[in-house]
Amino acid sequence: ENERSKDLIIEHRFHRTIIGQKGEKVKEIRDKFPEVIINFPDPSQKSDIVQLRGPKNEVEKCAKFLSKVVAEL
Repeated sequence: ENERSKDLIIEHRFHRTIIGQKGEKVKEIRDKFPEVIINFPDPSQKSDIVQLRGPKNEVEKCAKFLSKVVAEL
């Protein structure tokens, strides 16, 4: 069972920046990690939890990548 879910805490105010205009930035991230499903919470929820799901090692790589992106904001 290689499937893995991970909740990343990313401040809500950064979500729009990570998603980018018309979703361009998040599309790049999704292209980089095609096996990982990235779920951002509905903006109205003001939640800081971004869910990642997919193969364990890919989820970990994606989580590290997203953490790096956030650190650079």
